[in-house]
Formats: sequence, C-alpha cells, structure tokens
Amino acid sequence: MTTKLIEMGLKLPAPIRHILFKAYKVEVKLLKTLNRNPKKLNIGGSNWFKMGWLNLDYYADNAFTDINQNLLEDQELPFTDESLEIIFTSHILEHLPDEVVSNLLKECYRVLKKRGLMRISVPDMEKAFKAYVSVDWNFFGFGGVSTKGESIERRLLNFFASFAMDNYGGEKHYSGGPIVGDKIVKEKFNSLNKYEFVKWCVSLIPKEASYKGHVNGFDYEKLEIFLKEAGFWRVLKSSYRGSTVKELRGWNKFDNRPITSLYVEAVKEKGN
Repeated sequence: MTTKLIEMGLKLPAPIRHILFKAYKVEVKLLKTLNRNPKKLNIGGSNWFKMGWLNLDYYADNAFTDINQNLLEDQELPFTDESLEIIFTSHILEHLPDEVVSNLLKECYRVLKKRGLMRISVPDMEKAFKAYVSVDWNFFGFGGVSTKGESIERRLLNFFASFAMDNYGGEKHYSGGPIVGDKIVKEKFNSLNKYEFVKWCVSLIPKEASYKGHVNGFDYEKLEIFLKEAGFWRVLKSSYRGSTVKELRGWNKFDNRPITSLYVEAVKEKGN
C-alpha cells in the first residue's frame, strides 16, 4: 500500500511525505528479500524499485541501491557476459563524457543476452534547439529538465551544461549553468554545428566546480552511432511509453519527461 501511495505522487505535506518515504524504504527492503536472481538492470534509477530488476546508482538512498557504482570512475559492469535480458537508463548519459558513454554502452552490450534490449532516454538536443529558436520558455521551465537564467540563451546553455560551486556569479552557493553574455551564445549557436555548440557549452563549466551535472548532449544520430559502435544489431528511435517491451510501457516506472526527452531502443543481435 505504501508503494502505491509513493508511486501516485500524492501532493501531501512534507512531514507526511517524509513518513511515507521512510515506510516505503522499509517495504522495499522487505521486497528485496523476495527479488531473487533478477535479470534486468536500471542504470541510475535513484530511489526506485521494481520486482525482477536491479538498480545501479551512486547517489541514491542505499535502501534502493543494489549496486553502488560511480560510472565516472568504474565503467565495468559487475555482470558476466550475456547475463541480463533488459537494460534501462533514463537521463543518465548526459552526465557522462563521450568516452565514458562509449565504454558504458560496450559494457551493456557485453552483459546483455542475445536479443537482449537496451532502452535509453536522454534530454533531446534537437528539441532544445527548436525550443531556443522559437523562444519556448515552457520547454526550458516546465519540460522536465530544470534550467536557470533570465534569458533564453542562458537557459539553453544550462540545458547542456550544469554545475554547482561556491562564489560564482555573485552567489555564495551557485547552482545552474554558465553565465555568458547572450550575444556570445547567439554567435556560437549560429557559427558552430550542433555538436560543437554543445561542447562549447560544456567547456564553460569551471574546472573547480564541486559538482558537474550535465556535461553532454545527444540527438538520435549521435546515439545511433555510439550504439552501433558498441555492437548493437538494431537501433530504433522510440517514443514516450512506446517501447517494444510491454513492461517498459508502464505509466510510472520507466519513461518520464516526455516534453524534453529522446527515447531510443537497441537490440543486441538476432539470436534465438
């Protein structure tokens, strides 16, 4: 019952939500004792649990984490070859640089069984560019990727590059994107290709930042190249809750943020 209340996302007062979350943690711990030999993996699921699945996360509450792993430091997945049926990851790859993404996808390919499936959701580069050109404040404000800034240029920068640090931009504790003049952003947007522009955005993150969030950007073409280089046999552009696997079309366990997201599925190989 507690699980259902949490999943429904009821708008309850903070003290009640806190009590429910504590009860949910206890329930998850009990359910995990029954969650034997799971063959499905959620990479970066945060405070998430589903029977039959494992959750790999570095920042989540320990009650929900089966594998605590910092993908920036350790990219080898702790599974034997061809041992998993499905891998799902949502809004995680944009937190990793290209070389880490490349290695991670190769690891996912290694541990998936034949005909195993990987479903990926990331912030959509193309949607962000269109929203910038059309000055769509709703996209950057309420689309599911939180951005900060008084201009649409600052919001676009923050979509691809986010960080936290002390004493930046006149704030004692700053969290957001790089602070750059709108004119410079416009010039770069018009003179660079889309991938160069994203790299430029990320290059503005101060090296001394205590936390680095978004450090990458993806469109379908880029993800397709990475997945095929990893070895995947078939790569398809998908849609919100449009997975080829019925379980992944669940209303609240998997796909979210449809306004800003790109959804892609990849199959390992033909097999039997």
